[in-house]
Amino acid sequence: RTGASVRAVHLGIGRAEAPGAEPAVWVADAKGCLTATGLNSGHVLAAARWAEPDVAAFVPVAVAGNATHLFVIAPCAGGGKQVVLSAPIAVLMGGSPVGGGHC
Repeated sequence: RTGASVRAVHLGIGRAEAPGAEPAVWVADAKGCLTATGLNSGHVLAAARWAEPDVAAFVPVAVAGNATHLFVIAPCAGGGKQVVLSAPIAVLMGGSPVGGGHC
């Protein structure tokens, strides 16, 4: 993909569902995609859409996670408080869309 500026990153060291899984860097971009790239292999391990591609107001400011879930924090479209989106890592690694389809 081209033209998607990086907005937030998270370093994941593995998943509880698969002990010893490859560490990955998760990147949230301005087009609503969250992509995991393996730190050992350099391969894209997962790509899921958090928001529809035409949602201009979706600008993630942080990505965080633990052994089982990832969280994306973004401001609300109306200028109010921020929104926190979450998804199980197993769902993301399985290639299932979270909010608006596949990347």
